[in-house]
Amino acid sequence: MHTAVAKQLSTRPSDLPPPEHYPHGARARYTAGCRCDDCRAANREYERGRVRARMRGDWNGLVDAKDSRAHLKKLSAQGVGRRAVHAATGVSNTVLSDILTGRKTRVRSRTMRDILAVDAGALSDGAQVPAKETWRMLREILKAGYTKGEVAQALGCKVPALQIRKDKVLLRTEHKVKKLLQKVKEMLVLEQAIPEICTQCGYSHDKSNRLAVLRRLLPLKFEDIKEAWPCFYGSIAGDRQLYRDLHNLGAENDEYAVWSVTTLKETKHNESLHFNSNS
Repeated sequence: MHTAVAKQLSTRPSDLPPPEHYPHGARARYTAGCRCDDCRAANREYERGRVRARMRGDWNGLVDAKDSRAHLKKLSAQGVGRRAVHAATGVSNTVLSDILTGRKTRVRSRTMRDILAVDAGALSDGAQVPAKETWRMLREILKAGYTKGEVAQALGCKVPALQIRKDKVLLRTEHKVKKLLQKVKEMLVLEQAIPEICTQCGYSHDKSNRLAVLRRLLPLKFEDIKEAWPCFYGSIAGDRQLYRDLHNLGAENDEYAVWSVTTLKETKHNESLHFNSNS
């Protein structure tokens, strides 16, 4: 037994710390050569943990690094660099660099699984991506009526000029343009939701606002309502709209109904005479 331990110690690299560098009860001290009860117990627990991990399918032995290397090169072509992979996996930059250069030919199985799980979604803000999508969004913003100078200022450029490459852009630039487009769309929705105000009466002719104003005019007679709101109800078409609005409010009475039917008949008769005279 002592001969095996001595042989193991003789093959250890000379630059590793001596056993005294670690406390008793640590597996590192066991691997350094200590065989006390505490260190042996720590090693047994470590081995039991490895058995349990293998039974769960979490085997962490050494595997060939070629799959990891190929995947890292594929990610690099998609704009996902070594630092982005490190941020996503926790694998050190040194290990990733050694895998890429071929200095490391074998890696732990868990390391390989972590690397293979990284996809293009791990892009960092400083990564370069194709500019096609960015320019599509920019064209949509410009189509909404904004100038290139206004867009540049909204993106935080120091000069009012849109200086964005046509082939590749930084991912952070794409994110900025995407956020700006979202703001532009929200503003367009708000502008469409604001009803246009009539310059004559100072009210909106939008249906909901129109009915609200009409509800306040209901004590007036039909003709009085037309005179009170001539810009909308003053024409022949306004007569028809007024009757429909009164119907929507459930406020039409006999006077309104009789007046409206008579007016509509007169309107149709006048339109017929006008058509016949023109023909």
